[in-house]
Amino acid sequence: MATRANIRRLKVRGDVDLVETEMEWNERAERELYASAACIAWMNGHLAGLETRVCCDATPLEQVESLFHRFITGKVLVYSYDLRDLEPLDAGIWELKSPDLRFFGWFPVYNTFIVAYCDDASKIKEYNLYSGYIQQCLRLRDKLPVDQPTFIDGGLSDVISN
Repeated sequence: MATRANIRRLKVRGDVDLVETEMEWNERAERELYASAACIAWMNGHLAGLETRVCCDATPLEQVESLFHRFITGKVLVYSYDLRDLEPLDAGIWELKSPDLRFFGWFPVYNTFIVAYCDDASKIKEYNLYSGYIQQCLRLRDKLPVDQPTFIDGGLSDVISN
């Protein structure tokens, strides 16, 4: 089974990087969020220039900051609104969601999510890119040196505290 030691090894190798968030004095990290090099590159290259495409007061950058902060600090995440598991369900690929963005990845250990890829939600819906992102996640996950099984299989309560 994947372990925190496996995840630390991926970080040392440069496969993933720990996502951090600013916290208030009374907050602490309850969950861990990692992003792949591809995800970080996409966010660095696209996020600042994106405009909101849905009725939302927050910019895409503000949406990401809020979503990641809520995830890391252990706030309640609403199934289907904030995150959901994607079909086929036994593949263990999940989607973290903001109004304008989608983050695809998996839970290698409880309360730990690896974001492999991300993109503009409107683009994903318009061109029906879900299947492609699921396949990319599976390919990336399969090539990473992590003990088997490489992900937690199950529902929301199996992957995060809520």
